[in-house]
Formats: sequence, structure tokens, C-alpha cells
Amino acid sequence: MADFLIVGAGIGGLATAQALLRLGHGVRVYEAAAELREIGAGVVLGANAMRALDELGLHAAVRPVGTPLTAVHLLDEHGRVLNRADTTAFTARLGYDNLGVHRADLQRELLRALPPGVVHLGHRLAHFEQTATHVTVFFENGAQATAEALVAADGIRSRVRRQLLPASQPRYAGYTCWRATVRAGIPGLPTSGTSETWGRAGRFGLVPVADGRLYWFACLNSPEANNPVLRAYRVADLQRHFAGFHAPIPQVLAATTDADLLWGDLYDLA
Repeated sequence: MADFLIVGAGIGGLATAQALLRLGHGVRVYEAAAELREIGAGVVLGANAMRALDELGLHAAVRPVGTPLTAVHLLDEHGRVLNRADTTAFTARLGYDNLGVHRADLQRELLRALPPGVVHLGHRLAHFEQTATHVTVFFENGAQATAEALVAADGIRSRVRRQLLPASQPRYAGYTCWRATVRAGIPGLPTSGTSETWGRAGRFGLVPVADGRLYWFACLNSPEANNPVLRAYRVADLQRHFAGFHAPIPQVLAATTDADLLWGDLYDLA
């Protein structure tokens, strides 16, 4: 069996570590952050992702921390239905639900499933060197590690990818997004499906996650990356911007605090 190094302890890195361990390989995961904090908002795991988690022995741990999603609604800014997709026939055939889950809950369950000592925090990659049989990773804290293979799971701005493929750079996708998770209890919120509203002001999505929480996202087109005006937006600015959108969007924003907001431009890879 082989010995692997994984750079990045996000969802991809932790899931890959579990898969490799189940195959009998040696695995060490190195994460730049000094601690794994509860950052991020919601994610939707498709039924195929839930099947993959079952193959990793993680379905029973992840399923209770999310909310099954049985429908997808596309609405206009007045709340009129543009399209509705019932996903139950598909998920029934596959035998797994689509699941809305908070990213921190998913990451926590993936981390909990790994043996102690697999994940090493506070190790930010500096560079790596390869031979015909091994790869050695050097970290900014002076540590180094050697194995037979290196897996890059360090995100859109991966230092591993940058060294391997310097021409492959993040590319601004032309829009920016705010996200938050709030406590439910607002009339009219979706409880078993997602909705996305399209209007002249932008797009606004609602996704129920576990424990009575709702994940929402709001996206605007912006020709300029890192737009200083949009970067400075707070809840009150979003309330003004989406004031014409149907209920319960104004109520969701009213239940959000500035401390809840996560903002970022969207990028893909060139």
C-alpha cells in the first residue's frame, strides 16, 4: 500500500483521506489553519454525493445533520413559479436523499471519522519537490513531510496547483455573492426544498439545513472583481437592493445580522 500526503483539510481533503484509509493506504493531512473553525454557510449534497459518503462509511453520520431536499423551485422576483422540479422520483431510484447541510457540520463529521493524528494543523505549504518515487512537502513553519504521493485539496488558490500548473489561475466569474445562515421560524420558508429567485436586482436562494436553520445566498453581477462598494455592503444595503423581492426574502434579511454575513467574489479556473 502507498503513503499519501494531502494538503488541505476541507471537505475534499478529509473525504479523500477517509477513502484512502479505507483502501489500506497511509495518509497524513496538512492544513494551513491553526484551528478548524466553523466557517462557511450551507452546501447541497446531491444524492450521488450521499451515495459516495455511504461508500466511505459516513452516510449514517452525515444524514442526521442535514435536511432532505425533495424539490427545487425557480421563481421570479414577484414569487411567481418559473419552474419546479420534484426530485423524489430520482432520489427514490438512487436510494439516497439530496441533503442541505451546513458546511461546518459536514466538515466536523468528516474530521470526527478520521483516526487521531491524521490531521496536522498550522502547516501552510511553501513548496514541494519530487523524485521518481517520492514527493517531499516543505511548510512555512519549517516542517517537512515525505510520501509516495501528494494530493492537492487546498482550494481555488491551491499552492500545489500553482507550482504544477502555473498557467492555471483563478478566473473571476463576473459576479459576487453574500451568504449567511439564520434561524428559521419565519412564515413561508421552504422546509423540504430549495428555491432560487431571479430578478433584475440579482439572484436570491434559500436552502433549509438542519436544526431549524436556513442558508441563504444573494448574488449580483459585477464587472469588477473585489468591487469596493459591494465589498462594503452590510445587511441594510442588501435590504435596499432586494426590497422589491417577494416574501420571505425581506424577512430573511431582517433576521440576518452583519456578523452573520459572508461575502466573496466567485471564481473558476482558467
